[in-house]
Amino acid sequence: MIYKMRGSFYKGIVVNILTIVCVFILVSCDGSRSKSNSDDNFFRITIQLKTSNEDRFRIVLKNVDNDVHNNETTVLVDNECQVIKGGQMIDYDYEFPSSVYLTLGYREVKLVEIESIEISFNDRSRYFNSKDINESFFKLNKYAKFGSVPGQIRTENVDGKHRPILFFKREVINQFN
Repeated sequence: MIYKMRGSFYKGIVVNILTIVCVFILVSCDGSRSKSNSDDNFFRITIQLKTSNEDRFRIVLKNVDNDVHNNETTVLVDNECQVIKGGQMIDYDYEFPSSVYLTLGYREVKLVEIESIEISFNDRSRYFNSKDINESFFKLNKYAKFGSVPGQIRTENVDGKHRPILFFKREVINQFN
């Protein structure tokens, strides 16, 4: 009986010590990065667009180690532009994206109208309106072509495949590194 009491007594002490340690850890880990620091180190991309056919669009960022960060959004057919956001935290130079692109869906041929693209990192940002969505800053793969209207992209099937991608040119990305 005395042994049982000692066992529960020690068990109670251990539980209390573990509780105190956990509370101490939680209090000391109050988010050592402040909001401004994490915002400063976040490479952010915001795209406003609309599409003629519902599909899944993805913002993809790859770094030199070929690590991929992406954000997938289903864009519905709507008269209003929808916002797609993506990005990644960058704490070290090697994490900085070496390539950035937007996949323009894969289901079927469509017309995509990009109203704007904004890229920001630290205290720098770059805004592209629909007139800037052209060969000067962006490149399309063989499954897409720039339309006659600024900001317009037509996707197409090639050899029975549909994988349209809008690439950000290296000069655009290098402005932030």
